[in-house]
Amino acid sequence: EVQSSGSGVIIGKNDTELLILTNNHVVADNQTLTVSFVDNESVSAVIKGADSTRDIAVIAVKLSDIKDSTMKEIAIATLGDSDSLQVGEPVIAIGNALGFGQSVTTGVVSAKDRELTGFEGKLIQTDAAINPGNSGGALLNANGEVVGINTAKITEEIQSGAEGMGFAIQISDIEDLLENLMNKETRTKVSDAERWFLFLILVFLAGWRAKGRLRTGVLYAAILSLVGIVGFWDEMILTLSIVLASVVLALLLGLPIGILISNSPRANRIVRPILDTMQTMPVFVYLIPALLLFGLGNASAVIATVIYAIVPVIRLTSLGIRQVDKEVVEAARSFGSTRWQTLFKVQIPQAIPTILTGVNQTLMMAMAMVVTCSMIGARGLGMEVLNAVNRTEIGRGLIAGGCVVILAVVIDRLTQGWFTRSKTESEAKSEE
Repeated sequence: EVQSSGSGVIIGKNDTELLILTNNHVVADNQTLTVSFVDNESVSAVIKGADSTRDIAVIAVKLSDIKDSTMKEIAIATLGDSDSLQVGEPVIAIGNALGFGQSVTTGVVSAKDRELTGFEGKLIQTDAAINPGNSGGALLNANGEVVGINTAKITEEIQSGAEGMGFAIQISDIEDLLENLMNKETRTKVSDAERWFLFLILVFLAGWRAKGRLRTGVLYAAILSLVGIVGFWDEMILTLSIVLASVVLALLLGLPIGILISNSPRANRIVRPILDTMQTMPVFVYLIPALLLFGLGNASAVIATVIYAIVPVIRLTSLGIRQVDKEVVEAARSFGSTRWQTLFKVQIPQAIPTILTGVNQTLMMAMAMVVTCSMIGARGLGMEVLNAVNRTEIGRGLIAGGCVVILAVVIDRLTQGWFTRSKTESEAKSEE
């Protein structure tokens, strides 16, 4: 994790919150958000509303968290009219330059209605120094009114010869948007402890539903809680998200292909050697095209996992449909069913057990790629295992590997139990 800093302007308050305006790029993608006031008192804050296209965000601080002494030191800023600004008019830029604390720089309005690549809307250009950390701070006119929100600067590294080119969002252009953001309902981020609790409840309910036994749900939730106890909960959630994304993509591609080759001998002859090659190919080879096309990261891991795990669902979907009793198919057609009606109302329902087995195997193969994909930058439990191997940390490797096993076992038992229950219920309905 990397700590970053920026600036903000107090623009209002309601019955319970103090509202602060800043840049969206200052607060976006942050795990935690803290506001420091002029008296160096710091309190937690949450994002109330944001607009990435205009690069503005409104954050909220609970009034109950702010000390009375701090409230006496701060005030709500007065918003001015940026449309009435004149080129050459003096302005003051206020912000937390370089994270050192509040600073003030002066300059003039160099130009108005400027446009920059990556920014929507018009900007004020000024020669007042806007350094890193000033983003989100106020640009004031001579009357002390906020006429702009500091947002960007052009340096010599960006444009050769550039000097003294700072830019601020024109406050008059965003007044309506500010009103909407300030009136949004504040959503408090769920704490880590609550996320644990909610996820374990879902696992408990899924286990209970899948197996029909209360103790099974308790057992699955208890086993999964061990991952959090050893400190790998966030890594487990990240791994699970990669696996689920990969499985969804694999099913979206694999099921139609399996259905296609089940009814087309020519397509089956073409696809079969491809599937044979994919199943016998060394696992690490799948990482090469994903790495070349998408670079390092979770996206490459998802693509590589999809390619590796898609084979079982294709094969077993095709096998299940082809193994449906031919007399049943002929009976459906003799009663006037079209090809598509026979496929979707007779063959696929009869092949469901085999197809679900393919889904389960695809899920397990996706889990098997977790550690391998860490070699191309996929974060999560696999990265912990890889780091342990590289550093010869046996204990860490065993614990991280054990967490992979726990996650795989819980997913496998839940899916198998769910499929078995669905099969039992469908058979009971057919007997009725």
